[in-house]
Amino acid sequence: MYDIVNVPVQMQRHFSAEAKALLTSLLNRDQSKRLGSSSNDASDIMSHPFFRDINWQDLRARAVPAPYKPTVMSAHDTRNIDKMFTNEKPVETPE
Repeated sequence: MYDIVNVPVQMQRHFSAEAKALLTSLLNRDQSKRLGSSSNDASDIMSHPFFRDINWQDLRARAVPAPYKPTVMSAHDTRNIDKMFTNEKPVETPE
């Protein structure tokens, strides 16, 4: 079993340096050092190099087209979620 509390997070090789830095900063176990935990809040996340090409004003105004629009029939339609996840039994995680 993978222990997110004690084992270092492994990044995929194909992740960019910016993606790795973003994930490492967001997943910092020390909450006070996590990206977005300062008084700047989400501004720290938004200014991260990973998001350098994002126009946040356009995104807020919903002027950015979705890169992918899945076909869904209802709020409970799970056809676009890998069966690996939908077949998993829920496991309680530590606090």
